[in-house]
Amino acid sequence: MDPKVALAQIGHMTLGAVGARRLKMVGEALTFTISRGHRYVRIDLDPDDTYTVRTLMVRSGHTVFEREGVYCDQLPQAVWDAHIERGKGDAA
Repeated sequence: MDPKVALAQIGHMTLGAVGARRLKMVGEALTFTISRGHRYVRIDLDPDDTYTVRTLMVRSGHTVFEREGVYCDQLPQAVWDAHIERGKGDAA
């Protein structure tokens, strides 16, 4: 995954709104911390050219949010939902 492409698809306004810090590539995934560094978002590019967005706890690695099959135009909303941990069944 090209991190510049993923960051452009997310948008700097969304990254600022969720308080993204410490952006880095870990293998083929883009990661950044949120929520005062207690959680981080991991974005993986899947073979079918969609993204998987996860929110994980920093210390335990426990997944608290996951959304698969995210298209590039849905990436900002998926990152926002990961930030507030909104599940698939919740109203927008």
